[in-house]
Amino acid sequence: MFEFCSLAPNERLTISEAARFAGVCLPTIYRWLGKGVKGHKLKTFTIGKRRFVSKSAMAEFVRATNTHDAPAVVKVPNNRYAQSVRQAQELGIA
Repeated sequence: MFEFCSLAPNERLTISEAARFAGVCLPTIYRWLGKGVKGHKLKTFTIGKRRFVSKSAMAEFVRATNTHDAPAVVKVPNNRYAQSVRQAQELGIA
C-alpha cells in the first residue's frame, strides 16, 4: 500500500541530492534502493517520473544501517589493500 510522505520541496531530495547528502556516489544510492544494506532498503517515492527520497527516510536508513555491531570500514585505494588490512589488524577492527 502507499505510505504518506511529505511532498514539501525542502523535505525531499532527488536521487542525486541524496548521494551528495550522504557523501556517496550515485551507484551506491541505487544499490541501497535495490539491494539494501543489512536487510534495510532506502525508501523512495515518485512524483511524475522523478524519484525522491524524503529526508526522514534518509535519516531512518542511516540510523538502521549504522549500528554498533557493524564492522568498521577503512576506505583506501585498491592498490593499497594489503597495507589497509595491516592497519585494520593493528587497530583491532579486522
